[in-house]
Amino acid sequence: MLKFFKIVKDKIVPRPEISIKHPHDSFFKKLFDNEENIRDFLRVYLPKDLVKNLDFESIKISDTEKENKKHKKYYLDLCVDCLVSETQSKIYIIFEHKSYHDKLTLIQTMNYCLTIWESEIENHQKYLTPIVPFIFYHGKTKSKLKKNFREYFEPNSALDGYLMDFKFVIFDTTQIENHDIMKSINNLYLSASLLLMKNIFKNVAELKPVLKEIVMLDDERVIRLFEYIVVNKDIKKEELKELIIEMKGEDTMPTLAQRWLDEGKAEGRVEGIQIGMQRGLQTGVQQGIQQGVFETAIVMMKDFQIAIDDVVAKLNIKKEELLEYMKMKQSKKL
Repeated sequence: MLKFFKIVKDKIVPRPEISIKHPHDSFFKKLFDNEENIRDFLRVYLPKDLVKNLDFESIKISDTEKENKKHKKYYLDLCVDCLVSETQSKIYIIFEHKSYHDKLTLIQTMNYCLTIWESEIENHQKYLTPIVPFIFYHGKTKSKLKKNFREYFEPNSALDGYLMDFKFVIFDTTQIENHDIMKSINNLYLSASLLLMKNIFKNVAELKPVLKEIVMLDDERVIRLFEYIVVNKDIKKEELKELIIEMKGEDTMPTLAQRWLDEGKAEGRVEGIQIGMQRGLQTGVQQGIQQGVFETAIVMMKDFQIAIDDVVAKLNIKKEELLEYMKMKQSKKL
């Protein structure tokens, strides 16, 4: 079932598909939980010498949970394995996603590599699997990452050639223009998602030109992008409606509204329980559930012009009870 939003005090709240606590990381993982998106992305943003030597059709998403011999678990943001074209030997490409400056990024990346290799040694693997670290960065300002690992050390010519070092690939959205993303990637959903991640720190008005680039996407993917917007922005339902209409047209609103209605009862229960808990009353839980359903019904009738008979049928509530609730609310008894 399609995920959408619920309304709490006139504000849009995303459903659990995108984490409220870690929205950028959650959206990144959802975007790249798809091998086609990974292939299309890497074909453009890996260095050319790697692109020409990799068998992209062999790309597979690998387990992101790794455990060292001390049983300490590491969770990679994304790990894929891929074959080198000529030799058919395997390599890993591990992704570390950052939406802010983090001095420990390369240390974390090294720990991931060591954990993978340690496991391979314990399993008596003859050769360790080569790993290409890929840093996906989309912060507010240019990345401050060091160019390579040896820059963590103080320069000392006497130690040149002895210091641990490795290179990595970085995708920094602050260094890529919007039109370059759209021009380089034929996968419309991928390019739209990258555009949104690049511009997510701008205000809602500045996002409108970006959103106009994705008018050809299907409703489900449009909603997924809007989920990412509302979880990062203090946006009200009227603003959301305006954005959807401006981008997809008024004809789209009934479709989205109906899908919202299809799951409205469940959302009403969730919101109702929250209301009941806030009141701190044992009986308030049941009252809150019913109130949440009624509030959902009102939103659908008022904002999306869905007939009351259709609403009560979908939500399995009594029309007279809904009308009584609306009358009481209007008299400010609720």
